[in-house]
Amino acid sequence: MTRSIRIYQPGFYEPHHLVLLDEAAAHHVAVVLRLKVGAKLTLFDGQQHEYQALIKQIHKKQVWVQIVHQQWMTRESPYQLHLWQSLAKNERMEWLIQKAVELG
Repeated sequence: MTRSIRIYQPGFYEPHHLVLLDEAAAHHVAVVLRLKVGAKLTLFDGQQHEYQALIKQIHKKQVWVQIVHQQWMTRESPYQLHLWQSLAKNERMEWLIQKAVELG
């Protein structure tokens, strides 16, 4: 099983374009993950766009990738959650609200 590598890269890109990753993403790809030229990864922009990409060049602090495929992705849960809670003491109610917000 191959692992899926997802990198946040804001912006809108067309297939076959070369994209220079931002400095933090380039460091993560080249130094932390130690990916090589030709490795596949997925870029996402936080706006429901995902891009399949190939690493084309790696320099000291620059990583260039080529967009292979663009797709529209929604990662929202198809389930609806209804949370019912009786009144609780202040600390417990704050904890419950915090966890409910984390669920979305």
